[in-house]
Amino acid sequence: VIDAGRPGYHSYGIFEAPANAQDNFHGSYTDLWIEDDALEVRYPGGDPWAYLYLRQGPIGSVVERFTKDYSMYDRIRLELKRDSATACGELRLEIKDVEDAEKGGLRSVPLALTPNWGTYTYDLAEFVEADLTQLNVVAGFLFAGAEPCNLSIRDVRYLNPD
Repeated sequence: VIDAGRPGYHSYGIFEAPANAQDNFHGSYTDLWIEDDALEVRYPGGDPWAYLYLRQGPIGSVVERFTKDYSMYDRIRLELKRDSATACGELRLEIKDVEDAEKGGLRSVPLALTPNWGTYTYDLAEFVEADLTQLNVVAGFLFAGAEPCNLSIRDVRYLNPD
């Protein structure tokens, strides 16, 4: 999904509250750019929430929902770190199938980041609502509160069973 900070064939963007404050590739308030080997995200906080998504298909299509079968995988692995100036205490990871792409309140897992690069691996079974045969949002980062969060994403990939 992301390798050395570069998104693969997935599209990505940011939604921020209120929902009408959206702009693909760069949110109205949140900065998103690639630097060295990481996708850098600067969420200044102050809004009720923000959502960085990586999804199947081209970014230009808002109505059409593209999917891909990820049922051959059993885990998702991420390499992440936070900026030492922000705690990122309300950051959560989500994945969504095509039916749940617009829904909030789905099962997500908290991401407890440190200022050093860390590898985080989660069983896909934890995302109970997501039908892996028709994923749309393959990695969603929910900034679930008004707290600022600056993070770096080096790697996001799905893993086959051992």
